[in-house]
Amino acid sequence: MDLIVRATVKLVVIMIVSISASIALHGHLTPGGGFQGGSAMAVASLLLFAAFSKFTLERKGLTLRHTVSAYALGLALILTTVIVPVFLYGGKVLEINLLPEEIGLFNLDVGEYTAVTFGFLTVFLVLGGVSEWIFKNVLRREVQ
Repeated sequence: MDLIVRATVKLVVIMIVSISASIALHGHLTPGGGFQGGSAMAVASLLLFAAFSKFTLERKGLTLRHTVSAYALGLALILTTVIVPVFLYGGKVLEINLLPEEIGLFNLDVGEYTAVTFGFLTVFLVLGGVSEWIFKNVLRREVQ
């Protein structure tokens, strides 16, 4: 890719990351939240894939193992937030309004943001690792 494209992508990715984090972190106060922010963050990763290639990002440390671990961390945060009221306050599952202030919704948004971002990123890494000739063979069979 051209130097101008890479520089522009870096700038745009910084803006997307900021906006997606804002969407996710204000989800407990305004419409939006973890899923919308995570989806926006997935767009940033696609831009990075297009401008710098999957292999460059893997050399920088963004591996499948790391993305699956972060995805699991997001799911664990969601599960913990949903289950904690049962044990601490004798409530029911998903009765997150028992948690102090708005910490329950905030934790759900952060967990969902992490899970969606790294879930999409994991899918992109897996699909990016499949050779082009496999896609061509599959498409040829579907056309015939």
